[in-house]
Amino acid sequence: MIILAINGASASGKSTYAHALAEAIFKQRSISTLVVTEDSYYRANDTYSFDERALLNYDHPNSFEHSMLVENLKELRTSKTTSIPQYCYKTHNRKPDFKTIESPGCLILEGIHLLTNPDLAELFDYRIFIDVPLDICLARRVARDTVERSREVPDIIRQYMEQVRPMFLDYIEPNKYRADLQLDGTQPTELIVEQTFNTKTFIEKLTVR
Repeated sequence: MIILAINGASASGKSTYAHALAEAIFKQRSISTLVVTEDSYYRANDTYSFDERALLNYDHPNSFEHSMLVENLKELRTSKTTSIPQYCYKTHNRKPDFKTIESPGCLILEGIHLLTNPDLAELFDYRIFIDVPLDICLARRVARDTVERSREVPDIIRQYMEQVRPMFLDYIEPNKYRADLQLDGTQPTELIVEQTFNTKTFIEKLTVR
Protein backbone atom coordinates (compact mmCIF):
# COMPACT_ATOMS: atom_id res chain seq x y z
CA MET A 1 0.00 0.00 0.00
CA ILE A 2 1.28 3.43 -0.96
CA ILE A 3 0.23 6.39 1.20
CA LEU A 4 -0.11 9.80 -0.43
CA ALA A 5 -0.50 12.94 1.71
CA ILE A 6 -2.35 15.99 0.37
CA ASN A 7 -1.52 19.03 2.51
CA GLY A 8 -2.45 22.72 2.32
CA ALA A 9 -4.41 25.53 3.91
CA SER A 10 -8.05 25.23 4.91
CA ALA A 11 -10.25 25.55 1.78
CA SER A 12 -7.28 25.24 -0.57
CA GLY A 13 -9.07 22.49 -2.51
CA LYS A 14 -7.39 19.46 -0.92
CA SER A 15 -10.49 17.30 -0.78
CA THR A 16 -11.59 18.05 -4.35
CA TYR A 17 -8.09 17.36 -5.63
CA ALA A 18 -7.72 14.19 -3.53
CA HIS A 19 -10.88 12.62 -4.94
CA ALA A 20 -10.00 13.64 -8.50
CA LEU A 21 -6.52 12.17 -8.06
CA ALA A 22 -7.96 8.95 -6.64
CA GLU A 23 -10.22 8.58 -9.66
CA ALA A 24 -7.32 9.23 -12.04
CA ILE A 25 -5.06 6.70 -10.30
CA PHE A 26 -7.74 4.03 -10.61
CA LYS A 27 -8.51 4.83 -14.25
CA GLN A 28 -4.92 5.21 -15.45
CA ARG A 29 -3.15 2.64 -13.24
CA SER A 30 -5.96 0.26 -12.16
CA ILE A 31 -4.91 0.76 -8.54
CA SER A 32 -7.63 0.62 -5.89
CA THR A 33 -7.77 3.92 -4.02
CA LEU A 34 -9.32 5.27 -0.84
CA VAL A 35 -9.50 8.88 0.38
CA VAL A 36 -9.40 9.57 4.14
CA THR A 37 -9.62 13.03 5.68
CA GLU A 38 -7.54 14.20 8.62
CA ASP A 39 -10.69 15.89 9.92
CA SER A 40 -11.93 12.47 11.05
CA TYR A 41 -9.22 12.59 13.70
CA TYR A 42 -10.38 15.72 15.49
CA ARG A 43 -10.30 14.92 19.20
CA ALA A 44 -13.52 13.99 21.00
CA ASN A 45 -14.72 17.00 23.02
CA ASP A 46 -17.50 15.37 25.04
CA THR A 47 -16.66 17.32 28.20
CA TYR A 48 -17.50 20.65 26.52
CA SER A 49 -20.92 22.14 25.81
CA PHE A 50 -21.90 22.92 22.22
CA ASP A 51 -21.19 26.63 22.72
CA GLU A 52 -17.79 25.85 24.23
CA ARG A 53 -16.92 23.46 21.39
CA ALA A 54 -17.81 26.14 18.84
CA LEU A 55 -15.07 28.37 20.25
CA LEU A 56 -12.26 25.79 20.30
CA ASN A 57 -9.29 26.24 17.98
CA TYR A 58 -9.68 23.46 15.43
CA ASP A 59 -6.74 24.71 13.36
CA HIS A 60 -4.05 24.05 15.98
CA PRO A 61 -2.12 20.78 15.50
CA ASN A 62 -3.13 19.63 19.00
CA SER A 63 -6.79 19.57 17.97
CA PHE A 64 -6.06 16.33 16.09
CA GLU A 65 -5.44 12.91 17.60
CA HIS A 66 -2.47 12.19 15.37
CA SER A 67 -1.31 9.29 17.54
CA MET A 68 -4.46 7.39 16.55
CA LEU A 69 -3.92 8.24 12.89
CA VAL A 70 -0.35 6.92 13.08
CA GLU A 71 -1.58 3.65 14.61
CA ASN A 72 -4.34 3.29 12.02
CA LEU A 73 -1.88 3.73 9.15
CA LYS A 74 0.44 1.14 10.65
CA GLU A 75 -2.48 -1.26 11.10
CA LEU A 76 -3.46 -0.87 7.46
CA ARG A 77 0.04 -1.87 6.41
CA THR A 78 0.24 -4.87 8.73
CA SER A 79 -3.26 -6.14 9.52
CA LYS A 80 -4.80 -4.77 6.29
CA THR A 81 -7.84 -3.43 8.18
CA THR A 82 -8.45 -0.75 10.78
CA SER A 83 -11.27 1.28 12.33
CA ILE A 84 -11.20 5.06 11.90
CA PRO A 85 -13.20 7.72 13.77
CA GLN A 86 -15.85 9.94 12.18
CA TYR A 87 -16.47 13.65 12.79
CA CYS A 88 -19.59 15.84 12.74
CA TYR A 89 -19.06 19.48 11.72
CA LYS A 90 -22.50 20.56 12.92
CA THR A 91 -21.94 19.39 16.50
CA HIS A 92 -18.19 20.11 16.52
CA ASN A 93 -17.57 16.66 17.94
CA ARG A 94 -16.57 13.11 17.11
CA LYS A 95 -19.36 10.70 16.25
CA PRO A 96 -19.78 7.63 18.49
CA ASP A 97 -19.34 5.10 15.68
CA PHE A 98 -16.06 4.13 14.02
CA LYS A 99 -15.76 3.02 10.39
CA THR A 100 -13.86 -0.13 9.40
CA ILE A 101 -11.77 0.17 6.25
CA GLU A 102 -9.55 -2.24 4.33
CA SER A 103 -6.10 -1.50 2.98
CA PRO A 104 -6.31 -0.22 -0.63
CA GLY A 105 -3.55 -0.21 -3.22
CA CYS A 106 -3.26 3.54 -2.66
CA LEU A 107 -4.45 5.47 0.39
CA ILE A 108 -4.84 9.23 -0.10
CA LEU A 109 -4.90 11.22 3.11
CA GLU A 110 -5.84 14.91 2.97
CA GLY A 111 -5.62 17.51 5.73
CA ILE A 112 -4.09 20.72 7.03
CA HIS A 113 -1.51 19.34 9.46
CA LEU A 114 -0.24 16.18 7.79
CA LEU A 115 3.27 17.60 7.42
CA THR A 116 3.36 19.31 10.83
CA ASN A 117 3.82 16.13 12.84
CA PRO A 118 7.21 14.45 12.04
CA ASP A 119 6.06 11.00 13.24
CA LEU A 120 3.12 11.18 10.87
CA ALA A 121 4.95 12.75 7.94
CA GLU A 122 7.54 9.97 7.82
CA LEU A 123 4.82 7.37 7.12
CA PHE A 124 3.90 8.96 3.80
CA ASP A 125 5.38 7.65 0.57
CA TYR A 126 4.67 10.89 -1.28
CA ARG A 127 3.67 14.37 -0.06
CA ILE A 128 1.81 16.97 -2.11
CA PHE A 129 1.19 20.57 -1.03
CA ILE A 130 -1.66 22.55 -2.59
CA ASP A 131 -0.59 26.21 -2.59
CA VAL A 132 -3.37 28.82 -2.70
CA PRO A 133 -3.32 32.52 -1.62
CA LEU A 134 -5.12 33.08 1.69
CA ASP A 135 -7.66 35.54 0.27
CA ILE A 136 -8.88 32.87 -2.14
CA CYS A 137 -8.99 30.32 0.68
CA LEU A 138 -11.17 32.68 2.73
CA ALA A 139 -13.61 33.20 -0.14
CA ARG A 140 -13.82 29.44 -0.70
CA ARG A 141 -14.28 28.81 3.03
CA VAL A 142 -17.20 31.24 3.26
CA ALA A 143 -18.88 29.65 0.23
CA ARG A 144 -18.34 26.13 1.62
CA ASP A 145 -19.22 26.63 5.27
CA THR A 146 -22.42 28.58 4.67
CA VAL A 147 -23.78 25.84 2.41
CA GLU A 148 -22.25 22.59 3.69
CA ARG A 149 -21.82 23.34 7.41
CA SER A 150 -24.73 25.71 8.11
CA ARG A 151 -22.51 28.46 9.54
CA GLU A 152 -23.00 32.23 9.56
CA VAL A 153 -20.64 34.52 7.64
CA PRO A 154 -19.60 36.66 10.68
CA ASP A 155 -18.66 33.51 12.61
CA ILE A 156 -16.68 32.15 9.66
CA ILE A 157 -14.71 35.38 9.30
CA ARG A 158 -14.07 35.64 13.06
CA GLN A 159 -12.76 32.08 13.21
CA TYR A 160 -10.65 32.68 10.12
CA MET A 161 -8.97 35.83 11.45
CA GLU A 162 -8.50 34.56 15.02
CA GLN A 163 -7.55 30.94 14.34
CA VAL A 164 -7.33 29.72 10.74
CA ARG A 165 -4.98 32.34 9.32
CA PRO A 166 -2.59 32.49 12.34
CA MET A 167 -2.32 28.69 12.50
CA PHE A 168 -1.56 28.53 8.78
CA LEU A 169 1.25 31.05 9.15
CA ASP A 170 2.64 29.41 12.30
CA TYR A 171 2.43 25.73 11.38
CA ILE A 172 1.22 24.86 7.88
CA GLU A 173 3.16 27.18 5.59
CA PRO A 174 6.54 26.59 7.33
CA ASN A 175 6.22 22.85 6.70
CA LYS A 176 5.36 22.93 3.01
CA TYR A 177 9.07 22.41 2.30
CA ARG A 178 8.52 18.80 3.42
CA ALA A 179 6.36 18.20 0.35
CA ASP A 180 7.73 16.25 -2.62
CA LEU A 181 5.53 18.28 -4.97
CA GLN A 182 3.93 21.73 -4.72
CA LEU A 183 0.96 22.55 -6.94
CA ASP A 184 -0.83 25.81 -7.73
CA GLY A 185 -4.32 25.21 -6.34
CA THR A 186 -5.79 28.23 -8.15
CA GLN A 187 -5.66 26.23 -11.37
CA PRO A 188 -8.50 23.89 -12.45
CA THR A 189 -8.47 20.57 -10.63
CA GLU A 190 -8.12 18.53 -13.82
CA LEU A 191 -5.02 20.54 -14.73
CA ILE A 192 -3.18 19.96 -11.45
CA VAL A 193 -4.11 16.27 -11.59
CA GLU A 194 -2.53 16.18 -15.06
CA GLN A 195 0.54 17.98 -13.71
CA THR A 196 0.78 15.37 -10.96
CA PHE A 197 0.85 12.54 -13.49
CA ASN A 198 3.50 14.40 -15.48
CA THR A 199 5.79 14.39 -12.43
CA LYS A 200 8.43 11.67 -12.67
CA THR A 201 8.84 11.11 -8.92
CA PHE A 202 5.08 10.64 -8.50
CA ILE A 203 4.86 8.04 -11.25
CA GLU A 204 7.86 6.24 -9.80
CA LYS A 205 6.05 5.88 -6.47
CA LEU A 206 2.98 4.41 -8.15
CA THR A 207 5.16 1.99 -10.10
CA VAL A 208 7.09 0.56 -7.17
CA ARG A 209 4.22 0.41 -4.63
